[in-house]
Amino acid sequence: MKITLITAYNISQVKNKIDYIYPEAGLHPSYQTKWVNNIKKSCVIFTYSEHIFYALRILSKNGIAEVNAIFYDDKDDIHNIKIDSYGGVDGYPRGFFDESDKSLDELIGLG
Repeated sequence: MKITLITAYNISQVKNKIDYIYPEAGLHPSYQTKWVNNIKKSCVIFTYSEHIFYALRILSKNGIAEVNAIFYDDKDDIHNIKIDSYGGVDGYPRGFFDESDKSLDELIGLG
């Protein structure tokens, strides 16, 4: 099964290519993860949820799905991001699910 995660500064760039838009809306983080674990077919997901992103990485690590991520940045540049079979991500571009890291850095005095 192939799953593609898309996130963008402007959803209008990609809206016609998506199976699920904001599946996290109204879902507690633990249910966002459960939702991902119940995906049974290839699909394209548009989300801003780090919980969904990390759950997809786990699916990749566990060999359940081949996961790719596409990020449209604030300059409309497209970044194709491969999630490897260990759940690792090669090369986070600025703005791609890095807000938690920046906040944590600030909390512990690194930012």
